[in-house]
Amino acid sequence: MPTQQLVIRWLTCISPTSAVIALGSEMSGGIQDVRAEDIVAINSETGVRIKTGVGRGGFVKDKYVKGFTMHTMKWAFWMMGNYGSHPDDKWDTNAIPIIQNINYQDMVAENVTMAARLEGIASDPFTGICISNVTIGIS
Repeated sequence: MPTQQLVIRWLTCISPTSAVIALGSEMSGGIQDVRAEDIVAINSETGVRIKTGVGRGGFVKDKYVKGFTMHTMKWAFWMMGNYGSHPDDKWDTNAIPIIQNINYQDMVAENVTMAARLEGIASDPFTGICISNVTIGIS
């Protein structure tokens, strides 16, 4: 079953070794219709992370993030399609994830090491990625 119709609002988070919002990697049922608004991240590894890889299957679709403020981050955005961890050698090499319709709007970040780490899957492009009205101050 997919995880769907999530609303994350009015959150303040400190996460020095991980993401404030992370979607994936074990998502064979999929994740869709996620809305995150009015989030404050302080001293965190990344603001928003999507992680998946070949063999995971599933999908991340229709994610909308608005009004996100970040202070002292490693990355503001991190999408990785090469998350290679599998529990055993019986995973399906044909299970390709779908990443589409990801929207980031009205975001501000300061003291960031790198604006983004974006690593897709060569044979399976991530589509419909929109980043608008985003300001990132690099440290």
